[in-house]
This record gives sequence, structure tokens and C-alpha cells, in this order.
Amino acid sequence: MLSQPLAYQAALEVSVGQDEFGAPRSQRRNIFPLSRNAKLVAVMIAMFSIGTAVTVGYFYFRDGHVLENDDGAERTLITVVNNPTIPFIGDWGREGNKNQKKVAKAIAEYCQKATTGCPHLVSVGDNFYDNGVVSVNDAQWQTSFEQVYNADVFNATRWLAVLGNHDHRKGNYRSQIDYSLSHSKWHMPSRYFSESIVSGNVQVDFFFLDTNALVKEYMMSGEFKGFESNLPTPEQLEWVDSALTNSTAQWKVVVGHHPIYSRGENGDTHDLQDELLPLLIKHNVAAYIAGHDHNLQYIREKQKGDYVLHQFVSGAGSDTDKQKSKCHHEKCWLYHDPGFLAMEMQVDKLTFSFVDEDGQKLYGYEMVKK
Repeated sequence: MLSQPLAYQAALEVSVGQDEFGAPRSQRRNIFPLSRNAKLVAVMIAMFSIGTAVTVGYFYFRDGHVLENDDGAERTLITVVNNPTIPFIGDWGREGNKNQKKVAKAIAEYCQKATTGCPHLVSVGDNFYDNGVVSVNDAQWQTSFEQVYNADVFNATRWLAVLGNHDHRKGNYRSQIDYSLSHSKWHMPSRYFSESIVSGNVQVDFFFLDTNALVKEYMMSGEFKGFESNLPTPEQLEWVDSALTNSTAQWKVVVGHHPIYSRGENGDTHDLQDELLPLLIKHNVAAYIAGHDHNLQYIREKQKGDYVLHQFVSGAGSDTDKQKSKCHHEKCWLYHDPGFLAMEMQVDKLTFSFVDEDGQKLYGYEMVKK
């Protein structure tokens, strides 16, 4: 439970791949003006206790101003108990309707039973229906987020979020980045970024992507006009290739909104098979986690050489698919009702569990490090 004493220390490192406005970092806007003569230094600006976590934040100064990030690095230290549980939820923001509150309650109860609570929760996109949010003051921040995930256990939870296609529609996707600046519960420092979570002697490097910019359908759609200039595809692929190359973690997990393979209504994302999958193979990524299809899926696909892609889809955070396709065999599992995915970090393995809206475990998979 959350009241148990701290047992292990974990280090969490954030690496931001791009300015949130797509601009070079030298053009990054300044916030919180300080002394004009301040040099480029990293300083500790906050230390606070949240449940089981103690967070120390480092911000960067240049020309008398605090910068959101510098040279792709924002660093934070977090103390957590061993074997943290991390829920993954997608396609959820519906002002509490269409089973959203029920799934939120199931996650809260699941976290309450976990030894450490849930220090982190990952949102795999489509955070606000139907058209994203227009500002940090948009009513949906309250009706779809703060007022829905308001159980006490969530006070100790840090959300790590990526953008879905609905977040890019008529809303302002930058508002979800800006919300991070004033709300510590929500963390989206850029459209794509990475974090390293270390518990005991176990390290998992997470790489969070904006897969919308990798799907040509959106590039050509009037609904998503502006992707050509605002969301450059090569830079993101170059960033994730470099970040994966530099990772020394035992486990590498990539998170994006769109699945590479899917047995749901939307089907496979061929652009990701062409552009992203080769990088997962190249760097021996342990798992790819997505949403987009409004269901729960596990798909195992043999690739070139000895590499096997383990993909988990957790897009059943509220409304679910009408199409009831089947996929129950050794390499594929699918569930069409609301629920979520939970991952537990352990000494020699990652344990994934799919959980329904009533909190019942449906299906599990263990990945053991060889």
C-alpha cells in the first residue's frame, strides 16, 4: 500500500527529442525571467514528497531565464518502492461517459492493491474526444481528466502521455504540452521524449512517440493540415534511432498511439511497419505499446532473424469497438470490452496483465530477460 516505507531508490531520466513547437532549441521561448547575468547551470528547484515518491526537478537557465529543457535533457529523480506497477490506458477522454469512470475506478482499485500504488501511468493517446483541447483552460481538463481520475491513489501518480489522432484534430495539441508546465500530475514535455525508470537493479527505458506524424494519411488530410511543417517525420525517426542506440537499459519499451499490427477496426498501420518497425528490430526493443483501436490486444509477430515483436494495445479506456473480430491463439489475444493494461517491473522480467472494467485479470504475459 502507499503507506509502506520506501525500500528502493529509482532514478528517472527524461530526454526530450524536440522543442514542443518544432523549433530549434536556440529559439525556445523563455519562461520565469530571473537574473540577467545567470549562466547555463542546472539547479535543483523543487523537492517534494508525493505518496511513496520523492521528486527532485532540475531546470536549465540561459540568459537569465529558466528553460523548459536544454539540449534534449530534463532530469528528474524519483524514489519508488521495488517492482512498480504501471497502468497503460488509451482512448479515454469522454467527460466521464461511455465507461470512462468505470475504467478509472478499476485502475484506482488495482493501484490500491499494488505494493507501490502506481507511481506512473501511461496514456497512449486520444486523451480528449472528439477534437482535443484548445488551451490549458479547456473545460475537458476537468471533466475528462481531473474530475474522473480523482481517487486518492492517483495523487501519487505521474501521467506520461502521448498524442493521439483526436488530440491533433481541431484542438491545439500544444495545450497538452503546456499543461505539464503548471500541473505536475500530467507529463508531456514534448511530442516525443524518453524516460528511464530504474527500480533496484532493473532499468526500463521508455520512448514516447507522436505516431501521427508517421502516418501519411494524416499528412494528406485536410483535417490534419499543417503536419508537413509542424510535425517533421525524419527528425522524429532520427531521434528515436539515436535514443535507442544510446540506451543501455535491460529493457527498451516504445509507446505510440497507433498499433503496428492490429486485429481491430483500424487494422495494421503500414506506414509504421515501413518506418518504425525496422528500428524496433534493429535495437531489439522488448515491447511496443499502443492504442487507437478501442479494445485490448496482445500480438506476437516473428520478424527478421531472431527478433519477435511483442505488441500490446490498450485502447479500451472508455468506448469500445463495435466490430467483434476474433483473435485467440498462441500469438494473438483480443478483448472488446473496456479495460486497461498493467505492467510490473521485476528483477528478471516484465509482467503484463490485461484487466477489465471490474478489475478482473483477463490475460497475462511475462517477458523474461535472457
